[in-house]
Amino acid sequence: MEMEMKPHRRHMGASLLLAARSGDLETLESLLSPDHNQINIDVDVQTPHKPNLSPVPHETETIFGVTAGGNTLLHIAAQYGQPRIAEEVCRRECSLISAVNTRLDSSLHLCAKSGHLKVSEVIINYMKKGGFEDVLRVKNMNGDTALHEAVRAGHVHMVKKFISVDAASASIVNNAGMSPLYLAVMRNSLAMVEALLQPSSSYAGPGGQTALHAAVARCPEITAMLLKWKPRLGRVSDDSANTPLHYVAASGDARIARFLLEHDASTNFIPDKNGLFPIHIASCMDNVQVIIELLKHCPDSDELVDGKGRSFLHVAVVNHSQRVFRYVLERPNLEKLLNDQDYEGNTPLHLAVTVGGKEIVYDLIRNDRLDSGVMNNEGLTPLDLSQKLNNHMGCPLNAASLILRCLVDSGAIFSPKRFDLHKRNSTLDLESEKLYISSSQSLAILSMLIATVTFAAGFTVPGGYWSNNDSLRVGTAILSNKYCFKVFLISDTLAMVCSLIVTYWSTYLGGHMVDLNTRKRYWFLSFTVFWVAFVSMNVAFGMALMAILSPQSWQIGTIVCTITFVAPLAILLTGFWQVIKLSRITGFMKGLMKTRQDPQTKMQLCENWWQNINWLMLCAACRVLFAYVIIFGLAMF
Repeated sequence: MEMEMKPHRRHMGASLLLAARSGDLETLESLLSPDHNQINIDVDVQTPHKPNLSPVPHETETIFGVTAGGNTLLHIAAQYGQPRIAEEVCRRECSLISAVNTRLDSSLHLCAKSGHLKVSEVIINYMKKGGFEDVLRVKNMNGDTALHEAVRAGHVHMVKKFISVDAASASIVNNAGMSPLYLAVMRNSLAMVEALLQPSSSYAGPGGQTALHAAVARCPEITAMLLKWKPRLGRVSDDSANTPLHYVAASGDARIARFLLEHDASTNFIPDKNGLFPIHIASCMDNVQVIIELLKHCPDSDELVDGKGRSFLHVAVVNHSQRVFRYVLERPNLEKLLNDQDYEGNTPLHLAVTVGGKEIVYDLIRNDRLDSGVMNNEGLTPLDLSQKLNNHMGCPLNAASLILRCLVDSGAIFSPKRFDLHKRNSTLDLESEKLYISSSQSLAILSMLIATVTFAAGFTVPGGYWSNNDSLRVGTAILSNKYCFKVFLISDTLAMVCSLIVTYWSTYLGGHMVDLNTRKRYWFLSFTVFWVAFVSMNVAFGMALMAILSPQSWQIGTIVCTITFVAPLAILLTGFWQVIKLSRITGFMKGLMKTRQDPQTKMQLCENWWQNINWLMLCAACRVLFAYVIIFGLAMF
């Protein structure tokens, strides 16, 4: 409570402030007790027998003076740890104990922040004598009591002192909803937590949390102490209906999860406001060890579904939780989850297709217990969803394309429908047309860069030009008779010409007057020619260096050429690694292709995807080989 001292309140003088800070008790006493016995004698020349007596002018100080921040002398003594000053101030004016500054901090607040135990003992002694027992419960602007400040500052001795004087102050929460016990748990201080475990102590935290919510993420020992103090804390939820077990499931600490479950396993069956149980949270965060503990203590946890009717396997698929997913695949007793449907009829395979989880799809289709023909509430199988999500212009290495091929080659089927309608609707693909226009513009920019580089390289040939008096050789290339130089010229010319062709076609394709079929055809042609330009530029660079390095440094030249020749093939191999991996998964390399593909599905797709992939791989390799044959073949003439 703030004391009434407005008539006496005035700004504290500098001398008094410095004396209080430094602990100069003598100066402080002299400033607060000025000598009023000194007088001035004024003699009037007209009446010298009647002198005028007046006190000596003196700048007096008052004990009620405050600083710019509203701090009294007792605040200063508490802040700077001056017990003698505090003793003198309390002796002169005990009411200052309840005075607060502009931040509503009492002197005990400042004691708690700075940790000056001796000053606090002086104040507490006079507090008891003067009847100011409620000072420990005074809140500042943030709603913090002195106990809050002591806990936040980590002063264990101050916490124990305040609790011994007023244990009920531990029941007060600040404006953020935090109790001293919650702050002590956040500091991970066993000593402070032990001191604060009083019958009347509050365990409240922000957002409806309890001290146990904070403890489970930090310290098993504090967790045990809190549950022993109040066993029901394990079932208390925050504002989002999260129990401490939800927090542990998210953090992944299996040891604390085991402890909570041994204390009260029923908390596993408390959902949050979204209907998520702890097993769903653990699955979302890929914390497989927590899931093992949950299933060990509550074997029927695998039957729990969230607000969308999804099991923890559904959640693992949506969040790409590979460890949880593979744990389920390795457990025969969890096989029923593979074909479970949520409230929308989606199985884990449906969701894997939707989120583009190709690795999960790969693992699922290898499992004989999986039923890939299940239809959801919209009548769509996983293959239907895959075809729906697959872009007509999509790169064959995209996740959607790989998933579609994987499903087809593993024997997945379409739902019954008229495919002539699907084919008719797919002819007007405006989105694909926009993608072709945008990619054509990017291709034009890249091809122009290649054209610029190769054009400049044609006039800055390696080795330089002849400049002697031989008129037949002046201005010609010095290395013109070398085979490496000829290869450089051919490859540089081929790269420039091909890049110019790509630039023209890409500019043409960028126009809005070109129909979609023409745009598709010329885009693939442009991309093929662009690859030839790219490979030719690589060869030109390598052979130019070889021409100037050989024969003196032919070893380095050979290494440079090898790197430039292998680079395009390495790019192709890296790009098609997913295709090679997919072939192993679907059994193509084991001769199982024809036995697993559904004939009706192949007919509805109107193509054999593996033949298409083989054709794409063959075309990509042929682009590189074609460029090499043309370049090295023409250079021989």
